[in-house]
Amino acid sequence: MQACAKNFYEENHVKLTWYLSNYANGSPSMNKTAKGVAYVSVWVMIWGTIASLVDFALLGADLYDNGSIGQASTFASYGLAAIVVAWKIAPKFLNENE
Repeated sequence: MQACAKNFYEENHVKLTWYLSNYANGSPSMNKTAKGVAYVSVWVMIWGTIASLVDFALLGADLYDNGSIGQASTFASYGLAAIVVAWKIAPKFLNENE
């Protein structure tokens, strides 16, 4: 599983980095709304990917069952963490002066 997660991260990290550098970070062809939608979309993908990988590991270790409070807590806590991080770094990508 670790090799699978590592390969997934390496493949998608490059894609997300390219996407953010070419489209969400000051591309002259993107208006403010498009940049905001792209930024949120990328963060939803990041949250879903990370939370799903952690959930997969926790389900595999039989720490909780599918559809349980533990599973909901995993996704909710990673969602809150993603919101905090996205909020803190948003000014770097969503600068209105560009």
